Amino acid sequence: MSDRTLSDPDALFSDLNTLCEFGGRFAGTASEVAARNWLARAASAALGVPCKEHHFHHVGWQALNARLSVNGDADALCHPLVRAEPTPPEGIEAEVVDLGRGLPEDFKASGADLNGKIAMVGHEVMFSSDTFHRRKKLQLARDAGAVAILVVSRVANQPVTGSARAEEPGLPALGITPETAVAIRLARPSERRARILIETRSQMAKGVNLLFDRPGASGKWIVLSAHYDGHDIGESALDNATGVVLCLEIARRLRNLYDFSNHGVRLAFFTFEEWGLIGSQRYVSELSVKEADQILLNINADTVVGGQGLTALTSGFKGLSSWLERELAESSLSLKIHEPFQPNSDHASFARHGIPALRLLSGFNEPESAAKFVLTGGDTRELVDPSSLERAVDVTEHLTLSALRAGPDITGRWPHKNYEPVASHRT
Repeated sequence: MSDRTLSDPDALFSDLNTLCEFGGRFAGTASEVAARNWLARAASAALGVPCKEHHFHHVGWQALNARLSVNGDADALCHPLVRAEPTPPEGIEAEVVDLGRGLPEDFKASGADLNGKIAMVGHEVMFSSDTFHRRKKLQLARDAGAVAILVVSRVANQPVTGSARAEEPGLPALGITPETAVAIRLARPSERRARILIETRSQMAKGVNLLFDRPGASGKWIVLSAHYDGHDIGESALDNATGVVLCLEIARRLRNLYDFSNHGVRLAFFTFEEWGLIGSQRYVSELSVKEADQILLNINADTVVGGQGLTALTSGFKGLSSWLERELAESSLSLKIHEPFQPNSDHASFARHGIPALRLLSGFNEPESAAKFVLTGGDTRELVDPSSLERAVDVTEHLTLSALRAGPDITGRWPHKNYEPVASHRT
């Protein structure tokens, strides 16, 4: 008999509304700080333990101004991508080369000389088995000599955002609307030009990850995580207020359903995820070998509402996929599984260090689901379907409790097939 409990819709949506009221929670802004302070109190009350802060420093970034004119017309809707490079003070004016989706074969097939020109590529829905990340497109454009890049949104009248780089070299980069892209394509080839101005500011910034530990008798941990930062556009509701409030609800349930006689739970809320997973990477890389070995599994909740159901990205860990299949076979819950490694959320930071990790998300391989509004101003709380959020909580609760009660060989520690060793600060 399952000890699953019904979600408390009042608590779930009270948390969701509170978090969205802070705004997009762009890392380093007052919106993120206010959300962090509230979350520290809310999660401490939910799990019944004090908050521990993990601090790190890095080079911050802020967009001061962004303007775009195309074909000689007035300013078009645009949004600077996170960590985009600034233009010269006078801006950049150049020919625009349309590269379609922006795959390697598109760059090759175009036959265009991109040197000194502006590349235009399509935005990818990240929740897809064949996604090609915008940063890879940006690198292709940069290597080909482009002076800037335009990324075309899939949502009408909504420019798109997202990270332009992690630590690799970047370019001036703007998200634009599909309408602006059409205007460029309809112009005569000689008139397909754009003028871009991006002003930014960089300075040292502090990031704060929030940790809440409820130890168990085994000394091992199940890490339940979500990122609480977002973007300076929309409310970052699907991505990732849904994951945060899901974790808060699971924490409340664990206090009533689990006696911690086996493994412990660590609730982790990461920031700067939208900047290339900086927060979780810093946290995992600073774990000692012993601390890392004590983590049996990371369950990462990121955009758990937006499509027809949940998918688990199991990072190539075959043992983890097998465990999920066994657990689901013994329940009435449904969950799709995608095994190949996808480095698009905080689970990847754990997986790259050999720690079994999965991401729970909604809208995978559903390009027309509500998840397409992620990274646009349309990502607001109105997109959050109550029943979908409650189902996501039920699935996550079942998996979390099963992991907490499992033996130490819960998933096995098989390296995933795409494992790439990374530099570590562990000693």
